[in-house]
Amino acid sequence: MGQVKYTYRFDFAKGGPSIYISHLDLLRLLGRAARRAELPVVLTEGFHPRMKIKLFRAVKLGVEADCETGEIVLKERRNENDIRKSWQKELPAGIVIQRLTFIP
Repeated sequence: MGQVKYTYRFDFAKGGPSIYISHLDLLRLLGRAARRAELPVVLTEGFHPRMKIKLFRAVKLGVEADCETGEIVLKERRNENDIRKSWQKELPAGIVIQRLTFIP
């Protein structure tokens, strides 16, 4: 039997000094912040596992983004507000998680 996975969709804004963070660096930054916030993120399988975090669109370098969307997959179900608050504390200035919702 496989592991139970819980998917959360998040909306975020990127502005201020963070507009100079590239798409791939943004994914790494979100993963590092999730690890520091001690979120139980599911890892991909294979030789080089990565955290299951994805962004639906690549945000251009040097451009502010008001409402971008992504998904994060966790190993356990948690309160959306608690996840958002603990994750936000670990993110740099300019990256703001506006909303986080559970996707059944």
